[in-house]
Amino acid sequence: MNINVEKSDLVSVEQMSYERKDRTADEIEALVREIYRYAMGNEATKMRRENMDNYKQFMMRKFGEFHYNYPTLFFALIENPSGFPMNRLRDMLAMKRKVEAQVITQEEADVKMGQDYFDEFAGGKGFK
Repeated sequence: MNINVEKSDLVSVEQMSYERKDRTADEIEALVREIYRYAMGNEATKMRRENMDNYKQFMMRKFGEFHYNYPTLFFALIENPSGFPMNRLRDMLAMKRKVEAQVITQEEADVKMGQDYFDEFAGGKGFK
C-alpha cells in the first residue's frame, strides 16, 4: 500500500462532491471500524506522524463520502485513532438504533444523550 500524496493530488479533495446521506447506525459503525483499522495501520500511522496535512488529505480522498457526511466524527477518528472514544460512539449509535426502530423519538434521544453527558461532565443533578 502506497499512501504518498503528491502536491497535484491535494486539489482533488476540494473538487470532490457527494450527496448528503443519512446512514443507519449499523452502516456508520461498519464505516468507523473500517476507517479506524486503516488509520491504525503502519503506513497511515507513519504518514500521520510525518505530515498530518498530507495524511488528512489522503484520508479525505479515501473516505470522502464519510468525511462529507460526518466531518466532526471523521476528523476525531483520523487525527487520533488510538484515543478515539469508541464507547461513546457505541452509546450514540445504540440511541440512533432506538430512533430507527421507533422505540423513542429523535427528541427523546437528544434529551437522554444530553442528560448523560451533563451527568458525566458536570456532576449530574447535584451540579450548581
